[in-house]
Amino acid sequence: MIGNDIVDVKTACQSSNWHRPGYLGKLFTDREQALIHQANDPEQQVWLLWACKEAAYKAWSTEFHQRRYAPRSLQVVEWSSTQEADHFQAVLHTQERTYMVKAQANENFISSSTEVAPIHILDRQLLHTPDALPKQRSTAIRQTAAELAARHFQCRPDKINIRKNELGRPILYYLNEPQSAFLSWSHHGAWAEVMLGSLAH
Repeated sequence: MIGNDIVDVKTACQSSNWHRPGYLGKLFTDREQALIHQANDPEQQVWLLWACKEAAYKAWSTEFHQRRYAPRSLQVVEWSSTQEADHFQAVLHTQERTYMVKAQANENFISSSTEVAPIHILDRQLLHTPDALPKQRSTAIRQTAAELAARHFQCRPDKINIRKNELGRPILYYLNEPQSAFLSWSHHGAWAEVMLGSLAH
């Protein structure tokens, strides 16, 4: 399984008041709140942790065919920076599985991704659509997903069909047959990212 998330930094800062009483406690464990308060940039740390939880949740939801809103059940038990600037790694525990999530941050967006063996990420594409309407952005995301899959199957994008299952997760069809390839996408504000994964050979 794969999962990803993206946070538009400007939009997050404008629309979310994470300082208000009780906000952090609803989303983050005591350990995670300590990471936020100890960080050089607490606001960035909030959205890094949130993005990691969202990526892990999408992978979890796809694998276990469940949907639930329980952010504190996805617990960050390890957090570290990498040798590459502004890149981070997190280990998240759920009752069912442990996830390794990679994240990166810059002044424009924060993105995260996870893959669960034997699935690995084949390709990914970042989109910046600051002036697009919601429907236009949704169309652009689906078109990008179809193009990634078409490269994988070496076919035209019009041979690719994407449908959402009962959990809202995108399912890839080639010539109207479901495939053992996996899609994950996320959009927030002016930014979006699409990922394609497949079974490792």
